[in-house]
Amino acid sequence: LISDLMRPDTPISQEELVPTLLQADEDELEAVLWMFEPEQLQAIRKDAEALLGQRLAEGITLPEASANLQLIIEHMECEC
Repeated sequence: LISDLMRPDTPISQEELVPTLLQADEDELEAVLWMFEPEQLQAIRKDAEALLGQRLAEGITLPEASANLQLIIEHMECEC
């Protein structure tokens, strides 16, 4: 995941970034979060919350994705 995100021609589009982060392994996610500026993390958090809220409204629960969102939030709080 790190190498994909660092490539100038990254195969991960802007639209795929949040879903990719939400389905990443915990270790991968923790490693890549340091690559983002606080403003970027805030946008990722907002988009992730919206996406998970939409899925929940559809009756779909995604516990692993929710756990990854929590890691993102914890990382943001740790940065302050």
